[in-house]
Amino acid sequence: MVNVVASIFVFYIPFAQALSFYTRHQTIDCGSRISSEGSYRVPKHETCTFNVEVPAKSAVQITVSGKEFKCRHHLNDLMIVSAETKQPSFPCLDRVGAAVFTGIDSEYAIHARNLPSGTHIGVSYYSTHFECGDSVPFDVAGIPLTMKYSAEKECALVLPGRARAVIDRIDGSDVCVRFDQGLRLGDFALQSKKVCHGSGGLSTLRYDVFCSIGQMNVESDADATIHFRLEAPTPEQLDSYRIESYACSTRFID
Repeated sequence: MVNVVASIFVFYIPFAQALSFYTRHQTIDCGSRISSEGSYRVPKHETCTFNVEVPAKSAVQITVSGKEFKCRHHLNDLMIVSAETKQPSFPCLDRVGAAVFTGIDSEYAIHARNLPSGTHIGVSYYSTHFECGDSVPFDVAGIPLTMKYSAEKECALVLPGRARAVIDRIDGSDVCVRFDQGLRLGDFALQSKKVCHGSGGLSTLRYDVFCSIGQMNVESDADATIHFRLEAPTPEQLDSYRIESYACSTRFID
């Protein structure tokens, strides 16, 4: 009996610690600078400003949420301003519940006004530079990304499903790109044609990943840098993805 209780206790401690990671909020004061990932409880004030620092070669995702916080009630009470461009953003403009903002500048100022008690700010960082074998999260959709290729025989980048991959530019020559997609990694039902970039340049290349997961394959005899981005689907595109996804388990080459 003692051994059983001890085993349960040993199991409970790491479980409780893991659970507390998601529920613990740090308390910050107005004017604080945030430079690490975490969840920060906003003090109850009429107006408050926080500064969020962004590491080099990274993007930041800022979320504002809480039990009483609803974007539809605070459209003009939350503004995020880039320290570089001074461009303001209103993350509640097209949302109803929680506010979500993603940016790539080095620092942002969060201006909050009359937010309800219990509101907290979540800060997460994502790399914007990828190498062979990396996985690109959907959270970086809409921001410029780069992939470094070092003349390897095989190179692949894992892409999220239900998104459009867009290659804007390739620095280098004789670089070939092909896309795969399917229901699971390593089991791709669909494969695109190979498109090669020569000395004449490459026009913007778009590929819709309507299956659960995708992969961008790169081949070249020299080093190259691929400048690309992910686009989140519109409601109309999402409907189209659902229709097209029937082919995700059927093997054919388009």
